[in-house]
Amino acid sequence: MLRIIQILLASKEMLTGLSRLVSAIAIAALLWVQALAFEVVPPIQEQDRELEARNPVACTEAMERSETLNGLELFRASKSCFREAKRLEETFLLVVGQIRAMTDVSVLLPLGDADKTAVVELYGLMFSQSAGAGYDELYRDQASTDELFSRLNRWTPLISDAYDPGWNYKRHAKSGPYARAANNQKAQRIEQLQHYAALIRRDDYYAASKELDELQRRNPEGFGAKSHDADRAAELMKLMRQIDQDTQTPMSERE
Repeated sequence: MLRIIQILLASKEMLTGLSRLVSAIAIAALLWVQALAFEVVPPIQEQDRELEARNPVACTEAMERSETLNGLELFRASKSCFREAKRLEETFLLVVGQIRAMTDVSVLLPLGDADKTAVVELYGLMFSQSAGAGYDELYRDQASTDELFSRLNRWTPLISDAYDPGWNYKRHAKSGPYARAANNQKAQRIEQLQHYAALIRRDDYYAASKELDELQRRNPEGFGAKSHDADRAAELMKLMRQIDQDTQTPMSERE
């Protein structure tokens, strides 16, 4: 699925019209919602160096300014927290970056072709480097998970006339619709992560996930047809889907 998305986003010359851009965004948004349970995004420590090659906001500063930063800034700051081994902050900034980015592209419509390209590139970054849930071991610890969800529930992205999502947009966008879109994105993401936490705490799902990660690391260009790794990956994904179907999110985490 990730390979399909990357091909879609790489074909920027095919996205010259607004209608095509909106179609690409709609497809990407749908796939992003479905990406969490069987993500093929490498762990943060093994992602490409694109985010590190720029000047990120420091981890502590980003935590203080997280409600005013745009999606790309939050993704870069998450990398800063990773380098400082701050796993909770790393995961928090990754998730709020996803929420902020998805809200921006759904509400702050780009003006020119260069702005439309910037939106598509942000989607490409999200899917290729910043689409995951964050640090798995954090979700396996109840206290850390509770703290993460508490911080997410308290977080509210702010918007002003000076806010810059990374592209020029129609400035008549009002705070009310933006806040509603952000709340919807946040609620949806938290619900996904609550279910993911229930999954990753299961030893059978966690073991399958780690084995699948290793197979993907060994095959960065994808699995060859009829290879042993391809067969094993298919077995693991089938097992993970079955566990997913059998796993209920605890009521305590849905409240």
